[in-house]
Amino acid sequence: MDGAGVGAVRMPLFDSWTRARVAGRAAVGLSRLVCCAGIGALLAAAAPSLYAQSSASESFPQVRRGWWGSVGVGYGRLDFSCGGGISPWDSTPPAPSCPEAGHAPATLFSLRAGYALSQQLLVSLTTDAWRRVGSSDGAWDFGLAARWYPIRTRGLFVEASVSRSTFGVRDPWGPDEVGRGIGLMAALGWDLRVDRNFSLTPVVLGRYGHQGDTGIPSVTIFPDGSKLATRTRVHETVIGLGLAVTFH
Repeated sequence: MDGAGVGAVRMPLFDSWTRARVAGRAAVGLSRLVCCAGIGALLAAAAPSLYAQSSASESFPQVRRGWWGSVGVGYGRLDFSCGGGISPWDSTPPAPSCPEAGHAPATLFSLRAGYALSQQLLVSLTTDAWRRVGSSDGAWDFGLAARWYPIRTRGLFVEASVSRSTFGVRDPWGPDEVGRGIGLMAALGWDLRVDRNFSLTPVVLGRYGHQGDTGIPSVTIFPDGSKLATRTRVHETVIGLGLAVTFH
C-alpha cells in the first residue's frame, strides 16, 4: 500500500476518534453535574443518621475477632497522567496523546474479606476500583491490606494496602487497552457500631496506581506492523470519601 493509500485509511480513523472524544467531553460535563448533585443529596440524607449512630454506637462494644468483611462505595477526585505511545499516524494529523490526562471526578468501590489477628490488627484480601465519571476508563486492584485500631475500645482505624493494579480503556471505535502495575492505598476511617456485629464505616482515602504502558495485544492495522495508539507511563492518584458496611 502506498503513502496516499495509508493516509486515506488513517484520516477516517482519526476523524472517528475525534468525533467520539468530542461527544465524550459533552457527556462528562453533564454526568459531573448529575453525579455531584446525587452525592450531595446522599450525604445530606445520611448525615443525621450517622450523627445519631455515633452516639448510639457507644452501647455496642468494639469487639474484633475472627472473620470480618466489608463492602463500600465512594466518590473522589482523580488526577490522571500518561503519554502517547505507538501511533499509526506518521505526521499529519498528529497522534492523540493521553486525552484523559488531567482532573476528573471518579466513583469508587471497595471489598474486604479477612481475619482479626488481634483486637487492634486486622488483615484482609482486597478489591478496590475506580471509574472516571462519564467515561469507560478505570482501574481495579487485587491485593492485601492491614487495618490497625490504635485504641482497642474505639472504632478509629488506619489502613494500608498494596495490590496488583489493572488499568483499562474500553474504546467504542476499537479494541480495549489494558495496562498492569502496582496500586497503593492508605485510608482513615471509623466503625460506627449499629449492632453487635455490624457497623457503618465512613472513610477518607488516598490511592496511587502506576500501570506503565498499555497495550492492544495482537492488533496491527498497517503492513509495516504499526499498532493503534496506546498510552504510556500511565499513573494516577485518587483522593476520596467512602461509606462502607462492615461485618465483624
